[in-house]
Amino acid sequence: MQDATLEAGQEIIVQKQIFHSSIRAGTRVLLPGRGVVVGGVIRAREMIDIGISGAMANVSTTLIAGESSGIKTRIADIKEAINQIESQRKQLTAIVEKFVKQNKPITAEKKQKFLEARESLHQREHAHYDELAELKIELQQCQSARIRVRFTCYPGTLIKLADREVSPHKQLGNVTFVFKDGEILTG
Repeated sequence: MQDATLEAGQEIIVQKQIFHSSIRAGTRVLLPGRGVVVGGVIRAREMIDIGISGAMANVSTTLIAGESSGIKTRIADIKEAINQIESQRKQLTAIVEKFVKQNKPITAEKKQKFLEARESLHQREHAHYDELAELKIELQQCQSARIRVRFTCYPGTLIKLADREVSPHKQLGNVTFVFKDGEILTG
């Protein structure tokens, strides 16, 4: 594969070589044997497992696994939406209390509207909490992602895991990069 763009919902398996391409896999990118990646950007949610990364000439090659910035942004958006719902709930409660304090009779129609508004807020809040729980699971999965280079990882290779990055300064052989305790570690 050369100068290509490829995206898959699950895994991408390339037998021999990927040159200067943009690859994105939902789960894994695999190059069995001495499969080589030179140049370009390779992305996978769970794992990248290749034979050789980069080249002796320090060719810029980027390997990204467990990318979580989009998930973190979505989590922040949902938390803000939950805060807005809480604010709306307080406003609704204040309106009802105002009616009670003024001893104004609440018509059946208004009472129904208040109940519907409260139920709508509750349903939206519940949906947001469900999505938040799913996103937290995804975030946890991102933090367990790994990148394995079985034979040679040349300088010029940029490794990104869980929004952290490292670039080896020397040639490495048979190395696995993992994210642990907020850092990228090799093993």
